[in-house]
Amino acid sequence: PSFSHHGKRYQIPADVWHRGGKLEDITVVPKPLHGEVEMWQPITSATQRGYDFMVKHGINGVIATIGDPADKFAQEYQSALLRVGTETQLGERLAIGCQIHIAETKEKALKEAQPFYEELLKGLAPLGRFPNLSDDQIKSTFAPQLAPSAGLPTIHDAVNEGSWICGPPEHVIEKLQELQNRFPGLERVFIAAGGLGIPPSAMLADIDSFANDVMPVFTKI
Repeated sequence: PSFSHHGKRYQIPADVWHRGGKLEDITVVPKPLHGEVEMWQPITSATQRGYDFMVKHGINGVIATIGDPADKFAQEYQSALLRVGTETQLGERLAIGCQIHIAETKEKALKEAQPFYEELLKGLAPLGRFPNLSDDQIKSTFAPQLAPSAGLPTIHDAVNEGSWICGPPEHVIEKLQELQNRFPGLERVFIAAGGLGIPPSAMLADIDSFANDVMPVFTKI
């Protein structure tokens, strides 16, 4: 459900723009009927105020990259916990993960994932999810004649920055083992197999391969 209120003392929502349009309603999530539930929130803006709010209300963090920003976010979240007297191992109370695509070789996985990534750009760049892109680059994401020469990021860039893993199962295993070593307190890892432009057959194949070829290695630990 959602609502808005415009009265003498309160304006809900405030007169602000969000994702290319004026915010008109606030979505409300009902309180759970039965007991307390775990709360998880993506770490994106990564401000001290945000971290302190999360810690105050017992909110755990979700980090959607295994790249260098994950180390920064995890250390900042750990510091916020320490400010209220809670000592944790690095990675504790966090879930860290990324998008995956599995194939027989890295080269094949990258080639198959490139059109998936291009569709992701088309859908999310206009919403501000790729803040490093210029206005002209954003416009080129849905102009096939402009995109090739616009200097847009590719799946190779996404892999290098840690938002994707592309390769055979043993490569995925290697990357997740590296993640374990970096974050000794980490107990939750997530993977994303779906997204804009990804056919259901590819999603199911990635999930199946992850379940059968990757997860058994970690359940033995």
